[in-house]
Order: sequence, then C-alpha cells, then structure tokens
Amino acid sequence: TENEVREYVKKPFYISNNIESMSAIAVDGHFIGTVNFIELMKTELLEVGVVISDNNDWESGIGTEAFKIWIDYLFKQNFIHRLGISIWSCNRRMIKLAEKVGMQEEVCIREAKTVNG
Repeated sequence: TENEVREYVKKPFYISNNIESMSAIAVDGHFIGTVNFIELMKTELLEVGVVISDNNDWESGIGTEAFKIWIDYLFKQNFIHRLGISIWSCNRRMIKLAEKVGMQEEVCIREAKTVNG
C-alpha cells in the first residue's frame, strides 16, 4: 500500500546536516539510488533529479517518495527560490514523477540532443 511505501522510504532516507548536492537513498541498509541537485549559473534555481539504480525498484514508489523528501528538504534550507527538472521527452516515468510532486511543464526545448543518430 502507499502508506507502507511511505514508511519504507522515510525511515532509512538520510540527508547530511550540510547541504550536499547529492544524497544516497538506502532502504534497510541497501543502496537504492540517489537524489541530487546542481545550481544553475549561481542563480536561485536548482536543477534536481533522482536515480533509482535497479529497475526492479522502479514503480515501487521509492523514487517518488525520496524525491518529495529531497525537494521538501531543499526548500527548508532557505537558500533557493525555485526548483526545476529537465527530462527527455521519452522518459515517461520521470515526467509522471514530476507531475506527481506538482511540477509543471514550462518549456519544451526541441532537438537539444541527438540520440541514436
């Protein structure tokens, strides 16, 4: 259930007291993935992301819950005004995750990267 996933993720998810640009996601002592950010050109905008390493953990809710915790944590540090995420149009899972946490599409940059020729 969703509540089980919340408890599964909340308890083992640790972030250092320092504002790190990346933090590990661990469940029951096992590395699952990372959450991260990069600062864009010394602005108040951060580009955020989440990586779940093993596709067996995809669609388990772990990534979404960890991403929510990460975003909340970053905003509580009071050093940013805005968060963003760049997603390839073919990455439907990340688009869905961004929508779940309340992000809105603001721009579509066409032909920004060539993939497979």
